[in-house]
Amino acid sequence: MRMARGRRLTVLLAGDAMLAKRWRAHGAHVRQRDARRGRAVAGAGLTSMPVHSREEALRARSLEADLVFISPLHSTRSH
Repeated sequence: MRMARGRRLTVLLAGDAMLAKRWRAHGAHVRQRDARRGRAVAGAGLTSMPVHSREEALRARSLEADLVFISPLHSTRSH
């Protein structure tokens, strides 16, 4: 984090919004299903979410994501 701050970079920690907060990251990159459960977003700073379809983009918007990463629309090993 020191190096990132020294270079004035924005840091988002993947997966766990509360850990991002403890690390003093600028925010978290979270899955939409975690945000729906309330484990993400609250008080974590910036929130980004992956989207793979128009429906997920609309859902990210309704969950008030600050930004989205548009991922491949084809199958991958993880999903």
